[in-house]
Amino acid sequence: MLKVLKAGFFSTIQDNGRLGLLNKGVPVSGVMDSYSASKLNMLLDNEINAAVMEITMTGPTLEFEESTYICAGGANISITLNNNPIQLDLTIDFVR
Repeated sequence: MLKVLKAGFFSTIQDNGRLGLLNKGVPVSGVMDSYSASKLNMLLDNEINAAVMEITMTGPTLEFEESTYICAGGANISITLNNNPIQLDLTIDFVR
């Protein structure tokens, strides 16, 4: 379970969007950086089109309530886990 303590500015959950529905008035939408989303899903052994948390501007503060695997990437930003910096594009086995 993931608990959002602080949402951050424009943090959203995104998938790859709705393809093939423009003729019905449904925009594609989806992630802004499909390359990074696909790469992170591969690193986590998720389906390539699985939803991801997309973070812009200031990031959220999250609490993982159980052990899980996490991965961050995309823009070159600094991310911390328990106040320790984590490396981008690397799967982390977070043990609660």
